[in-house]
Amino acid sequence: MALEIQADLLTPVQCDSLRNGSLDLGVLRPPAVGEDIELRTIDVESLILAVSVDHRLSVEPVVSMADLRNEPFVAYESRDSAVNDAVLRGCRQAGFVPRRGHAAPGTAVLLALVAAGLGVAVVPASVRSLPLDGLVFRDLLDAGSIELALAWRRGEDNPVVEAVVGVLEAAFQIDSLPAQLATGGSP
Repeated sequence: MALEIQADLLTPVQCDSLRNGSLDLGVLRPPAVGEDIELRTIDVESLILAVSVDHRLSVEPVVSMADLRNEPFVAYESRDSAVNDAVLRGCRQAGFVPRRGHAAPGTAVLLALVAAGLGVAVVPASVRSLPLDGLVFRDLLDAGSIELALAWRRGEDNPVVEAVVGVLEAAFQIDSLPAQLATGGSP
């Protein structure tokens, strides 16, 4: 068996790929789409703001969701995006519905659109690790958070999946696998 890594797959695509067997293990944003997917939360991340370097908010160290009321948003194009749902909740709590300016198929394109000045984006804090010229990240006071989780087919008995999950559990210091996965039995 060979390890093949696919990057920047949104949650719905990962869930479909897990169910059809073309993906054995995913790292995604809950909730899982559909049935027969096991999840293990590995992190809860704050949501942060991405803006172009020449945006009016780029000089502010901390921004409030209400400051984004009149901004065009760059969002993920998937209707099932957990990030989009979290952003919508944060905007509604701040008293407005975000105005969608552009949609992106993945994070790289989303950040490029923001860097080009086509809107702002609210993204998980881990996106800070993807620096891009023309883009800055700012903390958001009241944006909320979003989970990151490991996902695999329910009842999976693939030793490669078990090994990778074990390494990730140790790295993220999360609880061990359910006994059913560790022993290859079904839940």
